[in-house]
Amino acid sequence: MKIEVDLSKCSLYNITPDEYVLLKLIKEDDFGTIVNVIGKGRALSLRTDLINKGFLQTDGSCKFINTKVNDAKYNTLMDVQSANINFWDWYSIYPIKFGSRVFRATKESSELAKKHKKKYLTKVKTLEAHQLAIDATKAFLNSKNGAYAYLPQLERVINNSMWESWEVFITSQKKDNWQADEI
Repeated sequence: MKIEVDLSKCSLYNITPDEYVLLKLIKEDDFGTIVNVIGKGRALSLRTDLINKGFLQTDGSCKFINTKVNDAKYNTLMDVQSANINFWDWYSIYPIKFGSRVFRATKESSELAKKHKKKYLTKVKTLEAHQLAIDATKAFLNSKNGAYAYLPQLERVINNSMWESWEVFITSQKKDNWQADEI
């Protein structure tokens, strides 16, 4: 796992880079990495500091694995604005498979869907961007008229935020509809 530490955020919210990393690992429930990289003693000390700073909602007496993150403060620190974004609204637009090519998972609980959701929410942080992704993806898929043989894999779509380049399909679709209404 790679974790990028935003030092300007650390300075702004008065937390150390170690606390930033620990907070991220607790949020991801990656306690094995915490033990291996940070160590139990250091992690307990950092957790106490994070509790005192309000980033964790747990008192110091509970087990470490039961530590709860203060989502509001975490989202502010990490610039996560996805509380109202329903990932599945966008994800379910993309076809599950075409022929033998599998594009996405069928269930939200699958590891692939969780992986895609995590990546998507790092790219899309506002409801406006989410709505653009939905509209652009729908317009792009409509332009294919069911010919999905050369459709890009969803992993690639998310990594490259391809819905941003698909905005042109929204306007072209509106033009097509306008011309059809006029005839």
